[in-house]
Amino acid sequence: LNEVDTKLVEAMAFQIFHSGFVHADPHPGNVYVRKDPNTPTKSNVQIVLLDHGLYVTIGPKDREALCQLWKAIILKDEAKIKQYSLALGVQAKDYLTFAAVLSMRPIHRPIHDMAISPDVWDRMSPDEQRAARAQGKVRFPSEKEFLNMNSQQKMAIRKDFATIFSDIEDSILRTLYDMPRSLLMILRLVVVIIFF
Repeated sequence: LNEVDTKLVEAMAFQIFHSGFVHADPHPGNVYVRKDPNTPTKSNVQIVLLDHGLYVTIGPKDREALCQLWKAIILKDEAKIKQYSLALGVQAKDYLTFAAVLSMRPIHRPIHDMAISPDVWDRMSPDEQRAARAQGKVRFPSEKEFLNMNSQQKMAIRKDFATIFSDIEDSILRTLYDMPRSLLMILRLVVVIIFF
C-alpha cells in the first residue's frame, strides 16, 4: 500500500510541477493498480490512470510560481509565500489564507492578525498581553484546549472569534475567486489524493 501511495503522489506531482498537464480526476474508480509487467518477479506496482476526460493545464509561469510557493510553505518563508501567492493572482491581504487553503493545513502562524497563537501568547509578558488585548487581539486556544472545553466555553470562544471567523471566511472566498482556475482543479486533486 505504501508503494501505491508513493507512486500515485509521484505521478500527480510530476504532472503538477513538471509537465503542467494534469489528470484532474484521480478518484479510486479512475486509478487502476497492477503489477508492473516490466518487473514481474518484483513486488513493484504500476499506476494506470483511467478516464482521461478531465485534465487541466498549468502554464509555465503559474507552474513555476506554484513550485516556489510550495517550497516557501515548507520552509516557512513568509516573504516568498507572499511573493508567489501574489504571482498567482491572490490579493496581498489573503496570501496566508491562500497558503493554508493550498496546503490544506495550518501554516506556521494564524492567518488573522487579531488572533495570536498559544505558543506566541504564552511567551508574551503580562504587559504585552494587556497591550494586545487593548488592541482587540485574542489568544487562539490550542486544539487540545478547545477539545477539553465544555459547551459553554466553546460557545464563548465562538462568540469572541465571530468577527475573526467571518474575516477568514471572506478571505477564503476571495482567494478561491482570485486564484487561477486551473489551481481550483489542482486543489480538488489534492483533496482526492489526501482522502483516497
